[in-house]
Amino acid sequence: MTFDWAVRGWAGPGRAVTVGSGRQALGLLARWCRGNGIGTVLAPAFCCPTMVTPFWLEGMSVRFTAVDERLVMAAEPLRAARTGLDGPVAVLVARTGGSGPSAALRAELARMRRRGDLVIDDATHAVLADLADDERPGWCDASVASLRKLLPVPDGALLRAEDGVDVDPVEPATGGDPGRGPVSRRELPALFDAPHRPVPDGALAHLDALARAEARFDAALSPAPPCPATLRVLAGLDGAGLARRTAANSQTLARALAGSGVGTINPGAPAPLLVRVRDAAAIDAELAARGVFSPMDWARPDSVDGTLWPEGVLALDTRPVPGLADAVTRAWLSRTAGIVRGAGPRGRPAANRPRKPVQNPASAVPPVRGST
Repeated sequence: MTFDWAVRGWAGPGRAVTVGSGRQALGLLARWCRGNGIGTVLAPAFCCPTMVTPFWLEGMSVRFTAVDERLVMAAEPLRAARTGLDGPVAVLVARTGGSGPSAALRAELARMRRRGDLVIDDATHAVLADLADDERPGWCDASVASLRKLLPVPDGALLRAEDGVDVDPVEPATGGDPGRGPVSRRELPALFDAPHRPVPDGALAHLDALARAEARFDAALSPAPPCPATLRVLAGLDGAGLARRTAANSQTLARALAGSGVGTINPGAPAPLLVRVRDAAAIDAELAARGVFSPMDWARPDSVDGTLWPEGVLALDTRPVPGLADAVTRAWLSRTAGIVRGAGPRGRPAANRPRKPVQNPASAVPPVRGST
């Protein structure tokens, strides 16, 4: 199966639109919520702040609930958070690492939908799994997927809404500069051609490029289509094949970490491999210094209770590079595992090490890579 449905829209009941970023897609849903009397969104405590920023910008209250061991929203804390709230609410479920909601959470979400609550699925980490399974989640009212986290595109996001959730139309991009969108291919060629394989000597320039990209996304919150180049790339991608290769890379990396004391959270998922380590920030810095970049760089915002934030979570890149030989890919994954093993609990970054873009937890729109 290819990604040609990204051009046509997600198949299934309801409607679908393609926009420039996940923030724009969530902004459309936040506006719908505000217009339909929903003033509160319940969100997982472990998430990128850019996921909830669109709701804050619409004046909605955001309440964070605890996640389970797979870093997906847990059922009982959600039920407790919903108790005592008047009127309908929105629930934002992030399939972090490609993991879906537990059976208990699905039952709770079904109960909430029956009473008129809106359930939103952030499928950014699960879009490849959905494509490989050729199915869309039936436990939600709307799904959002930012595409640049797993796919070789500079922008783009999908929003599918069930009947009754009418989002503003977004006109298709026609004419103009084929490279323009929230981010230009010419401005950030490394992100387009090898989004997760910069050489160590170019690490700092790559990080600067990522920071510039995030600033552009922060400034482009009004709904707009992705650039035509993104749509052409999506139409030609073998989604099922990409999902298989990503899952195989995850399994290879998980096996390379076996016996090291590193706990794997989602081995074999067609998504970033999530692991639990001691001193995750230091290990992440060690990876960055050697040209290995985390696809998930979240710091706890001040708005999230520290007791709800899971510590020691590290995301490891598993995306295949088009045209790269399998042996080279395996060597890269082995190198990644070796860095994680070698850093261990020490992981003290060197003084001249390239730094990642700094996240300001107090900022409503922080300049970091996230899930939308």
